[in-house]
Amino acid sequence: MPKFIDTDGSQQELPIDMSHYRAAAEKNISLRQLVNSKYPTASEKSDTFTQLCASEGLFFAGDKATGVKIPTLKSIFEPGSSFDAAGAVTSDVSPPGSRYLFPAAVLEYVESKLKVDRTTNVMAFNALLAMDYSVANSRIDQPVIDFGKRGGPEDTSSQSRGQLAGPVSMVSITTSERAYRIPNEAIGLEVSNEALQYTTLDLVGMAITRQAEVQEAARVNAWMSEMLNGNVDDAYNSALTSVTAKSYDSAITTAGTLTQKAWVKYLYDGIATRRVDWVICNLDTALAIETRTGRPTITGDDPNSDRLDAKFKVEFPQLTTNVKMYISEDIPAGTVVGIDSRYAISRVTNSLASVSDVEQFIMRQGKGFFFQRGQMVYKPFGNEPFHVMTLTV
Repeated sequence: MPKFIDTDGSQQELPIDMSHYRAAAEKNISLRQLVNSKYPTASEKSDTFTQLCASEGLFFAGDKATGVKIPTLKSIFEPGSSFDAAGAVTSDVSPPGSRYLFPAAVLEYVESKLKVDRTTNVMAFNALLAMDYSVANSRIDQPVIDFGKRGGPEDTSSQSRGQLAGPVSMVSITTSERAYRIPNEAIGLEVSNEALQYTTLDLVGMAITRQAEVQEAARVNAWMSEMLNGNVDDAYNSALTSVTAKSYDSAITTAGTLTQKAWVKYLYDGIATRRVDWVICNLDTALAIETRTGRPTITGDDPNSDRLDAKFKVEFPQLTTNVKMYISEDIPAGTVVGIDSRYAISRVTNSLASVSDVEQFIMRQGKGFFFQRGQMVYKPFGNEPFHVMTLTV
């Protein structure tokens, strides 16, 4: 029976069953969040969920000093034996607590490992996210943010507010007209009876984490293209419009080339509402940016020599000193996708398998199971934080 230490310091038993998974699903939270909030603990070293897992032998790290070994799948899948009043050996017909906790424990392990993912493009993509959060549901209502009319002749945002009058400028946050389904990717695993006693819990966690990493790396590439071209199934994730480099500098006469003037004016354009700090492009376009005509170079001028001079320092606009670059071959040649990473992209993750899937795994006698993990990205502020330039003439 799973156990934990309550707020009074007493050990309590908590018979985890499917009702806890259903309650968590109704509240749109994970099993861990449910038990931690409903059954608080006095322990400063671990939360309630971790204590419940540990009491059932569900832990992913051993201790050589004390001889504690990581449990095998055999100890989780196969209930232990007990003795009745007559001394006869009986088998526990109900699933053990470890089997109920196992799906949630592995998912928590995978999520924790993916937070420090070592896959290069995933790490870079994580760095440019404005928001990154998880839900315990496969469907979400996407927030829609509306600032009203700004910058045009009907812009009223700068008008003063009269006495007893309501605000002139209003920001509205609503939900989209329909709920969106987070695409799920199932990761299956089969273990033979012979391998049960040799397959440890940490090996299962590492295997599923690695597969999730590979899937997420491929998914990031698709997201890059979707950010630029839009998603036909999502009216609030529309394609981005673009400007040409030549529109910033008429001296550009060859496609695929860039000048310092066009580059600076591109970063300056729209500075009042966005500050481009990341650009996404393919390798050839990155080289064109690097070798742009008129790029400033350091000279050998001696700053200590006598001169009559008046230096200046630009206080506004403060363009990003070192614009970060994400090179992706999913972006067409000659296209630069600039973003203000503070507001541009949000990612939502569904890291909870459905209740029916968990129940089927717990009650079945087989040794095969699967986990579902889904993600989607969207533009919380629409296309405003994006700025696309093409090196065309």
